[in-house]
Parts: sequence; C-alpha cells; structure tokens
Amino acid sequence: MLIKSGITWRQLEDNDKNIATDLTGAIELILKKPSVMKRPIITMNDKVITIGFDEKLFEGIYL
Repeated sequence: MLIKSGITWRQLEDNDKNIATDLTGAIELILKKPSVMKRPIITMNDKVITIGFDEKLFEGIYL
C-alpha cells in the first residue's frame, strides 16, 4: 500500500506517480522511494521479521 497523502508522494514527478498504477509499478516505485510505502509487516516462515522499513535489514535479508 502506498501513502499518497505523504510529502514524498506529493513531491514525486508525475512520471513516478503514473508507474504506480499496478502492483509491478508500485513495487518499482517503492524500490526507488521506500518512504511511499506504508509501514510494512514483513514475515518469513510465519514469523514477524520487522515492522516498518529498515533498508539495511532488507539488504541483509533480501539482497
């Protein structure tokens, strides 16, 4: 879910806003501007890994 009322969204170029019209585009935008994402709850194997976005944690787990 994207935060379309936040400062980050309002400051985006129209091109970036337009790519977020489907799941693939939303994911692409989140990767470019993580602050447009609402606080995620990330789970793995039915265990909560993190609540919120932590770039260093994501790099260690997912990249």
